[in-house]
Amino acid sequence: MGSKLGFLLSLFFVIGLMGLSGDLASIQAIQTSLDAAGITAARRIALVGGIDGEVRALVEEECGGSIVSLEEDPVRIGDIYRFAIEKEYQPFVLSQEPVLVRIERSAVIGYLD
Repeated sequence: MGSKLGFLLSLFFVIGLMGLSGDLASIQAIQTSLDAAGITAARRIALVGGIDGEVRALVEEECGGSIVSLEEDPVRIGDIYRFAIEKEYQPFVLSQEPVLVRIERSAVIGYLD
């Protein structure tokens, strides 16, 4: 009887641990998706010279996130342009509020490989 009760009580911890591992796996998948979109966006930003509507649409379509510029001054050819891509995630167990998953990348304006 005692072992059955102990087993039932341990299930609460196992279910919580499974929810936490699910949250962490989802956040990792979102981060990977944002990273892939960041590489593509950096290439386009280097060609265009900044964030335009096409880059925003590309990021929205590819990962469902939003892209923001971290630069204040206008950039010229050869400057490093920093930007961030971010997406909110509503976790199951990790937190009550949405978690902001964000990556920061940079591109050299005018760099062609």
